Amino acid sequence: VFEKRIKDFIVATREVVGSGPDNGFGGNYAGYDLLSQLNVGSAKLRGLEIGFQQDLSLLGAVFSDFTLMANATLLETEGQYNSGADELVGFNPKAANIGLAYKKSRFQARIFWNYTSGYLYNYSTSPISELRLSFDRTVDLNFQYSVSPRLNIFADFLNVFNFARDWY
Repeated sequence: VFEKRIKDFIVATREVVGSGPDNGFGGNYAGYDLLSQLNVGSAKLRGLEIGFQQDLSLLGAVFSDFTLMANATLLETEGQYNSGADELVGFNPKAANIGLAYKKSRFQARIFWNYTSGYLYNYSTSPISELRLSFDRTVDLNFQYSVSPRLNIFADFLNVFNFARDWY
C-alpha cells in the first residue's frame, strides 16, 4: 500500500496548430500536431500492489520445475492541473499479470498474460485534442538458454496473439 504526492509533475501535451497568421508559426503548419511537455500541477496517488509467486513442487515431481507468478497494481489518482482539469495523464488505474515459468538445468521458458486498463495519454486544454489508450492485454513468451555463466541466448515473443490497442 502506498501514497505518493507529486508537485509540478510533467505531462506530454498535444495541440493542433490553428490556421491564420496569429497561430504562433506565422500562419504555417496549420493542422499539424504540436507535441510538448509541461510542468502542470500537483497530484496525489494512492495504490495497492500485490504479488504472488509459488513453485509448484508441492503438486508432485512432475511439477517441480514450474513456478506460478501473479501480480496486480491498483491506482487511485487525484490532482489539479493549472487549468483546473483533474484527470491525471499517464497513470494506469489497473494492471495485472499472471505467468507460468519452467526452469530445467540451463533452459527456461515463461508465458505471461498481461492486462492494463485504458488511460488518458496526453493533456490538452481542449478535450478534442486529448488522446486516450484503450485497455490492453497481451500474451508474451520468453525462452532462454544459459550457454555459460556469462552468456545467455534468449528469444522474446511479445503479444503473440497480436491483440490490438485502440487510440481514441
